[in-house]
Amino acid sequence: MVKVRNLGHLGTPVPYQYSAQDLGIPEQESYGHKLRRLRLELALTQIEVAESVGCSKETISAWERGRLQGNTTKAAEIPRRAIALLGARLKRKLKRDADLDSGGLDSSRSTNGVADQPLAALPKRRPRRGA
Repeated sequence: MVKVRNLGHLGTPVPYQYSAQDLGIPEQESYGHKLRRLRLELALTQIEVAESVGCSKETISAWERGRLQGNTTKAAEIPRRAIALLGARLKRKLKRDADLDSGGLDSSRSTNGVADQPLAALPKRRPRRGA
């Protein structure tokens, strides 16, 4: 079993049975296969994908396992929308990674002088009563 470290929305590692590299890209990729591959490449949970698409976690799971098929246009609406969202997100991530690799810091984002200012000292904690 291959494990991928995923820091989901709670910041906790989530083990996966497969990684995106293990899945590969077949000649005729199903909606479920593509959905799982993109989700794993972005290190997202099924819950995070379901929230962004507007469906349940069980629906995403059923598509990924091949229990649901997109035989009609209406039936394929959810996975098409999810694949489009995840594909766009992956393109942005790859572009951002390429920008960071080529120039160190991402020059398209201005820091507005925030990084130049020293951090303020933390306030002192008040003692507890009765302790």
